[in-house]
Amino acid sequence: MLLSREKLHGNYNDLIGESTAHLKVLKRIDRFAKSDRMVLISGETGTGKELVARALHTESPYAMHPMIVVNCAEIAANLIES
Repeated sequence: MLLSREKLHGNYNDLIGESTAHLKVLKRIDRFAKSDRMVLISGETGTGKELVARALHTESPYAMHPMIVVNCAEIAANLIES
């Protein structure tokens, strides 16, 4: 299956790349943005997690509401559980 940006529904100008792995991420954003489920985005520092989160938010039905960014790495483990 050949992936291309033309088949994507969203506008992902902030997410630059043409590799197969990158296009798979964009395809997943398209699919997950239509869903009403929570999504956990994980990865190394500097990999574009917040850009992916913003793309998901922009393409979701919640786009008209504010997006709240939470850096879970900054939250103490005992506070996450509460």
